[in-house]
Amino acid sequence: MRKRKKKKLLVALLLVGGFNVFHSTPVEAYQTTEEKWDQYNSVQINPIFSTIGFYDHEGNIEPTEGNNLILKTDFLKIKHIHGEAETGVASFQGFSAFKNLEDIYVEGGGVSDFRPIRNLTNIKRFYMSGTNNNTLIDFEKLDKIEEFMYDGFSDRKENIALTDISALSNKNNLKRIHISTDGNLPKITLSKKNNHYELLKPIVLSDQFKQDVKYSQVYFEYPENSDDDSVETDDFTSDVSKDGLISWQNIPTSASHLTFTASADEDLNYYYGSINIPIRWVD
Repeated sequence: MRKRKKKKLLVALLLVGGFNVFHSTPVEAYQTTEEKWDQYNSVQINPIFSTIGFYDHEGNIEPTEGNNLILKTDFLKIKHIHGEAETGVASFQGFSAFKNLEDIYVEGGGVSDFRPIRNLTNIKRFYMSGTNNNTLIDFEKLDKIEEFMYDGFSDRKENIALTDISALSNKNNLKRIHISTDGNLPKITLSKKNNHYELLKPIVLSDQFKQDVKYSQVYFEYPENSDDDSVETDDFTSDVSKDGLISWQNIPTSASHLTFTASADEDLNYYYGSINIPIRWVD
């Protein structure tokens, strides 16, 4: 499994009239939505993230010196954002100010909240690594998108697997999809008497993919640092039927999770998932 280094995190702190909204009352914070950007004078970028770049078609737009602000006069100039993200930050908060944004390129992080960019309908190219989401519903309105690249491989064992990419359907301009994901489905409960599990077609592709998903490597794993991997498992069996039903039979009660891989590869469109299903055992 590929490992990725932890990356720096792109954080946007919003200022309203010079006061940080995260220090406001809950009512004031609630009013901070993407629909109300016209009333803000600036977006503040955390100054420790020096690798972040904001660009128009002519070059870099520099945040103000000292307080690291992107001013309101530059909101609509920004076309491209390139940067890095630290593992743990979950949102693109602040990006919704940049209504003419065309490119997002962010490495690292664990972003699971894409709502701030759901109305940025000028986005053409999106690249994100270290993501943490099971669906792309917030990309449903981005009809101008041409390239979508999403690399969810991470060292974080609690990552969520991206399993539903149907929101990319009906995008006439979309020419390339490249998605890799490494994460979990919701936890299941098993017992000694009920130590089998079935799952029907867990991956939902977009309409750019014309063939079915291929499922393989249907197995289980033990907890880390466990000696149970030396235990005989002759009774265990697994199968994938022609209609996409994945099954595990006689799962050892010492197993910590079930595993499978899912893949689809057609021309410029690619999906690969290494999926885990955590197990809770009861008597």
